[in-house]
Amino acid sequence: MPKILIVDDQSTFRAMLHESLLANGHEVWATQENGGLNLFKDKKPDLVILDRNLPQAARTDLLKNIRKLDRKVKVIVLTAFTTQAKKAYSGQKVSAYFSKGAAVEDMLEAIKKALADAAR
Repeated sequence: MPKILIVDDQSTFRAMLHESLLANGHEVWATQENGGLNLFKDKKPDLVILDRNLPQAARTDLLKNIRKLDRKVKVIVLTAFTTQAKKAYSGQKVSAYFSKGAAVEDMLEAIKKALADAAR
């Protein structure tokens, strides 16, 4: 069963995505930015879904610290500004960028692809 960590500061969105992923057979944990690294260390997920709208230090440091622990873990960034996000995460090997307004089905498809890439 694929393991996914969601790090997002919006509780409503976090809960919706959490439920959607559970319904699709994933093992899922969801937290705000301050619990992300500890959950990552403890659960060792296959995929991290990271909100770009976290406070600047949290979002940049969190991904850098995750990459120090696991350079191969797949990451999907949630953002309204893809170009800015790509610059901010340059060199961090992000699998996909999505808007929170994107269709859940599209996000689930990107998650499925990232997990398939992780399995290779």
